[in-house]
Amino acid sequence: MNVWKVGNSLRASLVTGPTHNMLGLVLGSNAQQDSDLEVVDLRPNDGTPTRVQAYEVRDWVMDAVAEFAKSANCQVMVTRIEYCRDDTPGPGYYHRLVNRILEHYLENGGDE
Repeated sequence: MNVWKVGNSLRASLVTGPTHNMLGLVLGSNAQQDSDLEVVDLRPNDGTPTRVQAYEVRDWVMDAVAEFAKSANCQVMVTRIEYCRDDTPGPGYYHRLVNRILEHYLENGGDE
C-alpha cells in the first residue's frame, strides 16, 4: 500500500481483487472540534453509484484514528477526510488505510 501527498493531504489506496478504497487525511496541529471536520467525496458528480456515505466514512476513520493514537501513544488531529463514494464499504478497509497513512506520517517526522 503506497502513501502519497496531494497538497496538504496524505492519501493511500487499497485494491484487493474486486474491492477498492482510497482515503486522504489532512492532519492538523491544533485541537479541532468535531464540527470543524470536513468529509469530502473526491468523485465528480458523474452518476457514480454511492456505496459508502460520508457519515459512515467519518465514523470508521475517526474510530481507527483514535485506536491508532492510543496504541502509538500520540495525539492525532484530523481536519479533513477524503474518500470516494464508490469505495467498498466496511470499517476494516478504512482501518488499514488510516494505519498506513499515520505510520507513514510518524515515520517521516510529520513532514509528509
